[in-house]
Amino acid sequence: MIPRYHFLIGAIVSIFLWLFIELITPLVALIIFLSSILIDFDHYLYFVIRDKDLSLNKANNWFLEKRKLQENETLVKQKRYRAAILIFHNLESLIILFLLTYINKIFLWILIGFIIHMLTDYLEISTKSFRNTKISLICDIISNRNKKEFNHD
Repeated sequence: MIPRYHFLIGAIVSIFLWLFIELITPLVALIIFLSSILIDFDHYLYFVIRDKDLSLNKANNWFLEKRKLQENETLVKQKRYRAAILIFHNLESLIILFLLTYINKIFLWILIGFIIHMLTDYLEISTKSFRNTKISLICDIISNRNKKEFNHD
């Protein structure tokens, strides 16, 4: 999903939680909101490692262009290419955050933000012809073997 929509959805859900759930303070709502957006840092990290370029603007443009090209590919063709390795967009990161909630409650709020973000991603994936590679980091790494990079530069 495009970042501005994550921003908007994260803000709406965080405000809703703050207004209607007594346990949610303004600080907790802010943590949920920020984590629902900052999860996308893994997209930037992927670009930096891939292209060895720190430009946030170039990273955003690269992912938007990749997204546009993927929308025009069939699911069969999309599966021929490597999935982007996104370290936060997967079940493993949610499990780790869940386990960390036993250490500190802040991880619960971060987990909620991640779940909000990933649910919106899954909603979009289910309505469009996108290959869903955001389930398991381990599965993505294994399935990437012997596949070529989706390169449109």
